[in-house]
Amino acid sequence: GGDDDDDAARRGETPRDSERVEKTRKVEDDSFDEFRRRRAVEYDDRTRAAHVPRASSFSGHAALGDASTKIVVRHILLKHAESRRPSSWREQRIATPKADARRELVDIARTVAAAPDRVEALAGIAKTRSDCPSGPQKGGLLKPFKRGDLDKAFEAAAFALAPNELSGVVDAPSGLHVILRIE
Repeated sequence: GGDDDDDAARRGETPRDSERVEKTRKVEDDSFDEFRRRRAVEYDDRTRAAHVPRASSFSGHAALGDASTKIVVRHILLKHAESRRPSSWREQRIATPKADARRELVDIARTVAAAPDRVEALAGIAKTRSDCPSGPQKGGLLKPFKRGDLDKAFEAAAFALAPNELSGVVDAPSGLHVILRIE
């Protein structure tokens, strides 16, 4: 509509840019809602951060495992201007807006999800695009970890995945992640 076009013009966008942003949000929202429905993890809808509810809420939930259960994941981290430490091996000072990093990560997740070999696809992209040191060194592979070892939002999303399952965009203090659980 006219009001939307006026708002877009004030932001320096064309109506086509606004449509693309809306379509991206819709796909991302649909993917996230599907991920949330499949997994017993609570999320803050405003920040899209994962939170693990009290253990009593999940009596016997297999995906959570016990405190000593270790899992293995590969991931891609995209830092943005609002990240806890907005710098990486790729850029000394990251000024990318969070929304731009999210759009890029949604595109990366689509590519990985559509690949015949998700592990190989994620590892290849992580080597050149992930802001985590594990990207270029190990294709995004993290050493096995248990609950309490890493950021809570990252852990909640990782532990909610089944092997070979890809997460939606996970918003953590370090930046935005896409996680592929290996085992």
